[in-house]
Parts: sequence; C-alpha cells; structure tokens
Amino acid sequence: MEEVNDLNTNVYVIVSGPPGSGKDECVNGIREKWVGGETILNRPLVEITISDFVKRGMLDSLCMRDRLTTDWDDDKDAPREEFNGKSFRQACITYSEDYMKPLQGEDVFSNKATDYLKSINPKHSLVLMTGVGFKVEVGSLVSMVDTDRILHLIVSREGHTFKGDSREAVYIPGAIEVNIENDSGVEELRDKAEEAVARFILEKK
Repeated sequence: MEEVNDLNTNVYVIVSGPPGSGKDECVNGIREKWVGGETILNRPLVEITISDFVKRGMLDSLCMRDRLTTDWDDDKDAPREEFNGKSFRQACITYSEDYMKPLQGEDVFSNKATDYLKSINPKHSLVLMTGVGFKVEVGSLVSMVDTDRILHLIVSREGHTFKGDSREAVYIPGAIEVNIENDSGVEELRDKAEEAVARFILEKK
C-alpha cells in the first residue's frame, strides 16, 4: 500500500456509472492500493434501509441485518424473500425515492455526505465517493470543495445502463474526468482505476 497523507490538500475521487458497471471494484482497488484516505460510500442508505426494516419487524433479527450488510456488495441484485422477492438494491431505491426523499427532501443523502465531509480528519487525504448519480449530490459537493481537487471516474460496461435505476449520468463542472471501460475483467478494471488515481495524486503533490 502507498501513503497519501503527504498531499498538499485533500483530493476527492468520485466513481459513477450505471448499476453493474463495476464501480465497487474500482473503489475496492483504490482502497487496497492507498492508505491514509477516508471513504464515503452509499452506506448511509443501506444502513438506514436495514435499520428501518429491523425496527418494523420486517427482518428477523440483527443477525439478518449483519448478513445483509456483509453480502451487499456481492449479492445486491438477487431476489430476497425478506423484501417480497425484490432485491436489496430495489428495496434501497424504493426506500430512498418513495420514503426518504419525499419526507426529507431530494438532498437528504447528499446532506449526510456533506456532513461527513465536514467531520472527517482534516489531514490531507484521499476521499472516495461512489454511488453518486443525482445532480443535487454534485451541487452539494461542488459547493464545498474546489473542483480542481476532484477526479471523476466514469465507469461503463457493455449492456449496463441507467434504465430502471433512480440514478442518472452526472457531470461535474471543473472536475478532471476519466472514462473507464469495464471490458477486460476485474483486475484490469482495478488497474485502470488505480492508474487514473495515481496520475491525479502525482499532479497534486
């Protein structure tokens, strides 16, 4: 692993793309290569969804909650008995779009991410974000950091689109954009992401 805490400033790496494109693999590769960084994922929605289902008695126990959390990355599109045959991804989308946002506003999750950004250790570090797919989320981030400190990795994969998903393709004005095509397997995908981040970090040192 390599240290990133000798940067002159925080740098932000946003990974976006349609469902199944390989965003998580890109993030996992980056996290394994560099230490000293903070990570923001779409965990708040996952945790809130699970907690609410547990409170309502719709999941059997906290053991079920732990299982859903640990295998979220590997099995999020599989139909689940606990969610009436819907996948965990579909459950989270339903919870977000039909419950959280109508009651707390379209920016509810971006506000949570922004609050986290304000609270993290101010030491110079690499901040990772994934699951970004709404213009309001981009606006929240851009409002608090310099866009020249943002690297936007846009992951694509043949046959994978935003159709049926609540998110959409996003554009971050002023950020460095790198398109990453997932066409050669997991290791090659990780290498592409790591190389893009390495170039970006080198520029900021």
